[in-house]
Amino acid sequence: YGVGVPRNLPTALEWYERAAEFGHAGAMNHMGQLSEDGREVPQDFANARHWYEKAAALGNATSMNNLADLYRYGQGVATDLPAAANWYLKAAKLGLATAMNSLGELSEAGTGVPQNYQTAKNWYKKAADLGNADAMGNLGALFESGRGGPQSLDTAREWYVKGAALNGRVAMHNLGALLENGRGTSKNLAEAKLWYERAAELKYAPALNDLGRLYLAGAGVPKNYVRAKTRFEQAAKLGNAEAMNNLGMLYLNGIGVQRDINLAKSWFERAMALNNTEAETALVDDAQVAARRASCVQMCTTLHRSYVNSVCGRYSAIAENGQPERTKCARMSLTLAQPCRSSCREWAPTSLGENKCVTCFQALIECSIGQQAPDSSDIPYAVPKDCLAALADCTASCRAQTGVKSGPPDASREKLK
Repeated sequence: YGVGVPRNLPTALEWYERAAEFGHAGAMNHMGQLSEDGREVPQDFANARHWYEKAAALGNATSMNNLADLYRYGQGVATDLPAAANWYLKAAKLGLATAMNSLGELSEAGTGVPQNYQTAKNWYKKAADLGNADAMGNLGALFESGRGGPQSLDTAREWYVKGAALNGRVAMHNLGALLENGRGTSKNLAEAKLWYERAAELKYAPALNDLGRLYLAGAGVPKNYVRAKTRFEQAAKLGNAEAMNNLGMLYLNGIGVQRDINLAKSWFERAMALNNTEAETALVDDAQVAARRASCVQMCTTLHRSYVNSVCGRYSAIAENGQPERTKCARMSLTLAQPCRSSCREWAPTSLGENKCVTCFQALIECSIGQQAPDSSDIPYAVPKDCLAALADCTASCRAQTGVKSGPPDASREKLK
């Protein structure tokens, strides 16, 4: 630790090893921590477990807690939540506040032990009374939600303030959330951002994700998609499912990034694996969008073929009759028809509801009913009325299937009567 002497991990490791050989439980625990963290020795969870077990057998509470963490997170051993709870309980009985807080978390979530909010609250309170800042944040959250007892935003805020004063990342984040939403206090986005940033500096994933949200929405900060993406990525790297879902939405809608359906799907799947229901909904919606797109492409292709054949036939007839103006009008309609298929294949819905398919058809209709033609009197010779009706029908159908909000009823149908 560099207390009274220059910091020197190799020398520390040497002394820990010698002390451990003489049966010093604290030294054994330190050996385990160095192996777990990969400091001065290769990272080796199995070796860490070996040292923790030896120290725990000698009654070292910290090693019991560290051993519980290995079982809880499946590091060097298969995940075993009941075993984790058992080791946390042993450490808690020896007065270790960190273990008490962890027991509270397991009880609140119902992992490894039966879910019981009152039991969780009791463990959090014991740990908080011993000065554990994370427990203060967790205890405040129960008061905020009303789980395990009556709801009290004032009491929640009191615990958050206490925990934040001790640099508790949970407390700082939760205090920021109260300020962001104006719960139990005046809404203050600027102050909320400051608390999120302090918790984020301690690598607290929910705080990183919430900072990303603020930058994405421009809430209390200038809108900045690059910073939003960076924060989401940092939170996702720490296993935050909400951040993974948010990254998926960025790529799905092309917000601050190049639109990439495959990347979006990948992030949604990762979030869904962590039981994020929003990601599951997004994946279902994506499949439905793909189906709608395929349907529109098919309609485009069919209509394109019918339209071009009709115009080509009319063009030939007009040309044979020596009517140059009508030939010019027919050629114009045909030119507009040519890119229809490619436009539809490139079409993809965005958050703005843009639809190249509908835009293409609308342009054809406007030309055909004389809004863009050089001589509206020649329109009947350019496109048969039944083809115009089909164009109008297809436009309405595309709008309905893709979710694009319909504007006023198309005037083209009325003009064709």
